Amino acid sequence: MVRLNSSLKNQIGAKIRAYHQSLLNPPVSKERDFVNRTVNAFKNFRPPSSGGQSLSTRSANIDRKPIVDFMPFPRPLSPAFPFDSKKEIGDLLFVYKYFLNNKLVAHRASIVQAKYTRGMRKSWTIDTGQFYLMSYWPCFRVIKPKPRKFKIYDLEPRTRSWATYGFVGPNAIEYPVFFSSQRILSRYSMPKSEHFSFDLSSMPNIWVCTAGYLSKLLQDLIGENLLSNSKVRDFANDLYRIVNLLPDPPGEFEWDDQESEEGKSFGIIEFKVVQEEENKGCWKGKV
Repeated sequence: MVRLNSSLKNQIGAKIRAYHQSLLNPPVSKERDFVNRTVNAFKNFRPPSSGGQSLSTRSANIDRKPIVDFMPFPRPLSPAFPFDSKKEIGDLLFVYKYFLNNKLVAHRASIVQAKYTRGMRKSWTIDTGQFYLMSYWPCFRVIKPKPRKFKIYDLEPRTRSWATYGFVGPNAIEYPVFFSSQRILSRYSMPKSEHFSFDLSSMPNIWVCTAGYLSKLLQDLIGENLLSNSKVRDFANDLYRIVNLLPDPPGEFEWDDQESEEGKSFGIIEFKVVQEEENKGCWKGKV
C-alpha cells in the first residue's frame, strides 16, 4: 500500500479542515453549491514537496450531469418493481494517482452522490433505481452527453463499494457525512418502492465518519471506497474527457452533446502524488 510521508499528511489534513470550515459560512445552500465549493476548494493545491514526494491537485466541473442507462439484474437482486434505468452517475468524482519514476503505479477513485436536506433535518430521500445502480453496478453506458460511439462499461462486482453518498446540509459542523452504498445496503435490504428514506438519527455513533472519508482517501489511502481497479480507472478517464481534463494516458473519446443544464453540476477532483527521481533509491513504500 502506498503511503504519504508525514509532512504531506499534515498539510493535507490542514487543507481538509479548512475546507470543512469553509462550508460553515455561509452554510451550504443546495447540492450544486456543495459540488462547486468542493471543486473550488481543492483547485491547484500544491504544498511544498517533502521526503522526495510532491503533491498537486486539479479540479473542474461542468453544468451538466453524466446520465447512464443500465440493465437491471434478474430478481431477487433487482427491486421487485419497475423503475427508470436512466440515472445520474453522481455529483463528484475523487481521484488519487501515485506516480513512481514517471509511471502510474497506484490509483484510487470514488464517486459521490450528494444529498441535501434543509435546516437541521437528518433524513434524506434516496432514489431506489440510482441506489441499485451504485450498489451493484450492472453493465451500463453513458447516454448523456452523447458519445460518438457507445461504450459499454462492466465494472464487475468487486468495484461496488467505490460508490458513496455524501449527505450535506446547513449543519456543516457535522456534514458532509459519507456512507458507501454498500454500507447503506448492509443496513437496508433493497427497497421495494421508488424511493426510500435514509435517516441518520437512527444510526449508531460508529456510522458517523464525516472527515474520515477524505482523510482515508488523501492521507492513509485505504478504506472501503478506495478499491484500485483498472476498469474504474478507464471509466474515470472517460469522465475526465467530459469536463475537458486530460487523463493518463490521454487517449480519445469524444462527446457530441455539450448542452448545459440549469441547476445541474458534475465535478472532478484529482490528487496526484509524484515520487521524485532523485529519491527513488531510498523509496520504501509498497503498492
